[in-house]
Amino acid sequence: MTEVDVVIPAHNEQALIGACLAAVTGDAHGLDVRVIVVANGCDDATADIARTAGVFVIELPEPSKPAALNAAGPHLRGVPVVYLDADTVITPGTLRALLTAMDAAGGPVLAGPRPILVRSPSRITRGFAAVWSRLPSVAGDVIGGGCYAVNAEGRRRWTDFPDVIADDGYVRSLFARPERLVVDGAGFLLVLPSGPDLGRVLARWRQGNAELGPSASPAGGHRGNARAVLARPGLWPYLPAFLWVQVTSRFHRRRRWARADSLRENRV
Repeated sequence: MTEVDVVIPAHNEQALIGACLAAVTGDAHGLDVRVIVVANGCDDATADIARTAGVFVIELPEPSKPAALNAAGPHLRGVPVVYLDADTVITPGTLRALLTAMDAAGGPVLAGPRPILVRSPSRITRGFAAVWSRLPSVAGDVIGGGCYAVNAEGRRRWTDFPDVIADDGYVRSLFARPERLVVDGAGFLLVLPSGPDLGRVLARWRQGNAELGPSASPAGGHRGNARAVLARPGLWPYLPAFLWVQVTSRFHRRRRWARADSLRENRV
């Protein structure tokens, strides 16, 4: 039976981790899946919900995503690893599609499912998403964004995660472009927030990319992105919303960890 480890760092995710775990366990048929939830700095029911789901749980007293990822390290089995955010829901067939693609690669590889944008009630968010999702550096590469996977050879590219915001960007920087696969048949639901939350999240993305340098950023190659958008007149009506979010996000106070708390309200 094919083995895969799934690592889920979680900080106060009681509202969303149940759906995340249900999607993983529902996708595990015919696979030997070890799910490791690392509850870090939680003062809610995140760890209890994970235990109820029957998965392995580690608890850390302080909130830190890099520390959570590293705490899972000693429990990995030397098999492919899927790194999954606790607020992310994968679509059916994703685990097997990722494993099949990595098995066929014949060497170290980073694989990612395609993001499936959930329609936002906000016109601004929809406009931003229409442009952002079609940027060549986003649509044609592994962006992370909540889910990415490495095979056993790929996981040996690094030992511990460094103390950076963008763990997905760090991992992506370790793989050359031919070693990064966007896998058809694998997907995850990506919910972009609305209002100030979107600006805060975008500011965090920008800060995380800046830590790693332009070569590690999924939004790198600004000129290429601009040319691609200008070559697609169908995207032009959405440019004002995209640019508005880009500009206003620069005025948000820098926070090392910003997330869309509005998406977590009333969802327990």
